[in-house]
Amino acid sequence: MPEEKRLPTLEERAEMTRIAGKAYDRGDIEEFRRLSLLIPIEPEVAKFYVKIFGKEYFLKSGWNLTVANAKLEPGWLDKYDGIEKMDLLEEITEEEEYAIYDQNTDFESGIM
Repeated sequence: MPEEKRLPTLEERAEMTRIAGKAYDRGDIEEFRRLSLLIPIEPEVAKFYVKIFGKEYFLKSGWNLTVANAKLEPGWLDKYDGIEKMDLLEEITEEEEYAIYDQNTDFESGIM
């Protein structure tokens, strides 16, 4: 019988966010991006990104979906795919994506 993977706790995810935030604060943007993609994002955040950016773009971005996939219903990516997509965001650059991420992340508390 396959062993079920343990999801990281909220505290573990918060610590990962603080570590990524420290890389950002010291100007190491590449390390910040690498570490950020390791942090499982919350289901509501994942749904928001899929609604706005669309499933294909979101999957290509490399975000960690372990928590979202475990907590959301099967087929959630298709269900929410681009339902609130904005033409403005179709050609979003990586820098703009991280600016949106910065505005919605509290590095001190570790909330993404």
